[in-house]
Amino acid sequence: MKTSLRYFLCAVVAVLSLNQAHAQQYPSVGFFTNTQLFFNPAYAGSGEGIRATGLYRSQWTGVTGAPQTQIVAIDGPLGRGIGLGATVSRDKFFSYNQVDIMPSVSYRVNVGPETYVQAGLRAGVSIVNFGSDVFQWQDNDPVKNDQNRNGVVPRIGAGLYLKAPKYFLGLSAPDLVNIDSKKIFYDNSTGKSTLKTNYFLTAGARLDISEYITFVPNALVRAYANRPVYASINAGFEFNQTVLFGVGYIYSNGFAAYTMIGFTPKIKAGYRFEYSPSDTNIGKYSTNEIVISYGIQ
Repeated sequence: MKTSLRYFLCAVVAVLSLNQAHAQQYPSVGFFTNTQLFFNPAYAGSGEGIRATGLYRSQWTGVTGAPQTQIVAIDGPLGRGIGLGATVSRDKFFSYNQVDIMPSVSYRVNVGPETYVQAGLRAGVSIVNFGSDVFQWQDNDPVKNDQNRNGVVPRIGAGLYLKAPKYFLGLSAPDLVNIDSKKIFYDNSTGKSTLKTNYFLTAGARLDISEYITFVPNALVRAYANRPVYASINAGFEFNQTVLFGVGYIYSNGFAAYTMIGFTPKIKAGYRFEYSPSDTNIGKYSTNEIVISYGIQ
């Protein structure tokens, strides 16, 4: 009986999650400082050389079909103030699957001896597939258009990125323009698209406490129409520029602990654990995230 009830509640959550898929909120990422190109095209080429990052995130541990996110990003400076980059990401939960392929370009303007502003653009596609669901849709369900279960949605995004020796600040709209010609994300009851724009604000700093200890705070805020504001705030301490330990808070009810180890000056790997102590339809749940990066962040 408990198993049946749990499966039913998970199906309810799945319905709500698929509704959010139509809303097209960007997936949450804990190691967002290592995957900034995913959120902001202006980040492309802001480092000193080529860098590559791979991230895997698994939510709702123990729930079949729970959300999973994978991101691969690579970027580098091209010269003359131009930076290039690209991200390939996959977001999957239950039967819904979306793959994004997003090349980016940026242009840098120096505003100080070691401070600069970059403006960036990205243009790519989202490949969407709803698959076969674990529950039955009604023919007149406004959230789901059964005739358009998959397709390609071209997208255009833009952003700004300020980088100084001790801090950074980013503002972006990675899906500023969505061209949904097949009306995949469409509400038949209102005759309107359900696609909105995600807006991101990111900020972070590196503050030396001593010769061997650095305080590393950072934050990400996401705004999306008709959804609560999402915020992730982290505070870590890095020792000898090699090992970092930190804790985080996810608004409005989540906590995190994470670590990052530098095996070489360019190769780093990190693990993050998130936990939501509140009771929901799927109970108290946890999230695991792994990131590997090469290059200077």
